[in-house]
Amino acid sequence: MASRQPGSKVLVCTDGLANTALGNLEQQDGETLICASIFYQDLAEQAVRAGVTVSVLGIEGTECRLAELGRLADRTGGMVSSVSESDLESQLQKALQRQTVATHSSALLYLPTAL
Repeated sequence: MASRQPGSKVLVCTDGLANTALGNLEQQDGETLICASIFYQDLAEQAVRAGVTVSVLGIEGTECRLAELGRLADRTGGMVSSVSESDLESQLQKALQRQTVATHSSALLYLPTAL
């Protein structure tokens, strides 16, 4: 749904526990973690192509692997936060209020050689 409108936002709020095998980061074996890493890389690329920002809110004190999930947010220009359960509502509001400035854009910066 979000891919239909560039500038859309997806907010992932997670305790880090997978409800299905899709994107499961709970398993410690290498093959499962590699598959999950590829899944999140592919998801990030799809979001970037569609101009969708993905932000991740991890619940403090849970097994959320923000290092892996954070790559998804970083690649799409989203934010990554670890929040307490009591602060969840205000952090959700903060994430949703963040404005998207541009999608499908790039910037070129020229600096003097002295720098």
